[in-house]
Amino acid sequence: MLCLSSLFLSAATLLAQPIINNLTGAPLGTKTMGYDIPGAITPGTAGAAQVWDYSTIPYNASTYYFKSVDYAGLTQAMKDSFPTGNVANEFYMGANLVATQVFKLDAAAFVYLGLNTTVFAVPDTQLVFPFNYQESHAGFTYDAYGTLKTPFGTFNNVVRLRETVANNYKYDYWQFGPNYKLLLEYKVDTATQVVSGQAFYNTEAVTAVNEISKVNDAFAVFPNPAKDQLYFTSLWDGIATLEVSDLLGRVLSKKQINIQKNNQVSIDVAGLQQGVYTMNVFENGTKHSRTFLIQ
Repeated sequence: MLCLSSLFLSAATLLAQPIINNLTGAPLGTKTMGYDIPGAITPGTAGAAQVWDYSTIPYNASTYYFKSVDYAGLTQAMKDSFPTGNVANEFYMGANLVATQVFKLDAAAFVYLGLNTTVFAVPDTQLVFPFNYQESHAGFTYDAYGTLKTPFGTFNNVVRLRETVANNYKYDYWQFGPNYKLLLEYKVDTATQVVSGQAFYNTEAVTAVNEISKVNDAFAVFPNPAKDQLYFTSLWDGIATLEVSDLLGRVLSKKQINIQKNNQVSIDVAGLQQGVYTMNVFENGTKHSRTFLIQ
């Protein structure tokens, strides 16, 4: 069942011991890419001020992602099916839209109502507010918080939520502020302690809806992860500015290029430290973005 990991959230408050007081939807167009982990991992420990280090774990290329979309833009049939909904989310496998999920979010709770035009007979409450460390609400237990290290960076003020799914505990790791980010999830069999369904997540940041363009689908950077050289290619022509920035939005390099369809442009990234960066391309008044990893 698709649950809390399907929505991108933003926190109103960030504390040393994080408290989930209320939530708002992430900027429209936000994508969270899923990267399955093929090998075994060791479950993280519960408790306060933990440090979970998964930074050296190998992972597969992303084949699926979740995208935050506007409830008002859904089909009339979906809005008729979910008249109390106000938040929506799309799930893609590759380029294929698999399902559209609808939620109700208010000051008291976050509730999963259904997907496509299928309405759940019993709405699935995901969170009740406020939600504090060591509390359990709606089938979720907030059992740990601390620092999480993944191949995509080091994340502080991370909250771990545990849910019982069949004979498994399902663990989701989220970071507070300025947006909630899903970072890692896995299941642990309660009898055998076997871990399954393990995956990293990396959120592609967007700052405004008008920065999302159909041209994005024809723009790529590779290899990802990269080490010394990064290559840019597109299916369109024209003058553009390429800009590399870090996760704080600081511009690290900028160059103007003449894009030629299907040609590769080489970008020197040898001076960048390990971590996650953003490639921004400005052309014809539009901004296109891709995240990439330096190893």
